[in-house]
Amino acid sequence: MKEKRIRFESYDFSFDGSIRTSSILRRLQQIAQDDLDAFGIHYNDLKARGIAFVISRMALSFQRPVPGEKDLSLATAANPVRGITFPRTFRLWDENGVILCAKSHWALIDLEKRSLVRPSALGTAVPTDADLAPDLVPARLVAPKDTAPQWTDTRRVYPSMLDRNGHLNNCNYADLACDLLPPETFTVGEIHIAYQHEALVDQTLILDGFDVPEGRLVVGRFPDEDKICFYYQVRKR
Repeated sequence: MKEKRIRFESYDFSFDGSIRTSSILRRLQQIAQDDLDAFGIHYNDLKARGIAFVISRMALSFQRPVPGEKDLSLATAANPVRGITFPRTFRLWDENGVILCAKSHWALIDLEKRSLVRPSALGTAVPTDADLAPDLVPARLVAPKDTAPQWTDTRRVYPSMLDRNGHLNNCNYADLACDLLPPETFTVGEIHIAYQHEALVDQTLILDGFDVPEGRLVVGRFPDEDKICFYYQVRKR
């Protein structure tokens, strides 16, 4: 298990005083990498072998709003591999108790073929620890059938939005979704993200937003083919 102290600074705040979901995701992404680094599993070494970790699903459960400009404790633990999935859980807390728990599912890809590879390609076992979010399951999301979206937008993928794998960084999907949804959506209980197909530089995404029984759902799709890029669902507190 990896634990560290973090802070959300003034630049992490949204206009309504909440901490941006993308800023939270960036802290989770970094501590996950820190945990792998501690066990000798480094990004550059994997890239030299033509493989990398990519995220497939993510869920965050908020007990209360995330405070900014104060020290917080963040922990992560890798959990036992299931099939081709590397599960990982997170917990954020302060002196008043737990603020949020999160769970992510990762997989390995061949960087040249852009296809999934078996966990054995890693060549080493990722040490596992206790599940920090045992009751949280990233949802399998689908678009509503025969329903027109309440909100829609078109966005282009720019170089500044890419990560080291050469595709749209997983944290930036949250900004795309939050830009589309009405401001009152930001006070949430849970967020579920399903990453379906990677988005590359200069590609265009059509974003469709729906009211759904659980809350609100954003579907990001490619305009020239029948393929979904991502789902992003906000569930009511």
